[in-house]
Amino acid sequence: MSEQSTEALFGPDPDMSDQAVLNHFAFVERHQGKLEAEHSGKMALMRDGAVVEIVEDMDVAYELGLRRFGSGNFSLERIGASPHRLGVLEYAFA
Repeated sequence: MSEQSTEALFGPDPDMSDQAVLNHFAFVERHQGKLEAEHSGKMALMRDGAVVEIVEDMDVAYELGLRRFGSGNFSLERIGASPHRLGVLEYAFA
């Protein structure tokens, strides 16, 4: 598959780390506690540090995020999941 056809199928290779890191820390610091009581096991669709929508299914949440914001412009957080380790990024934002 040529580079051009890959970009046509999937869009340009976005720098997803900024949106994902921003959303992850916002989720942990501001949203996680209150959402776990009512929405455990569901997905939080996030953009710019805000929870945009709570969705039952990860695939549905991903498709919704793509339609509304485009690739690399949102992230998903599983509510009630054990935390992911971000390695050195955890210290950069501490």
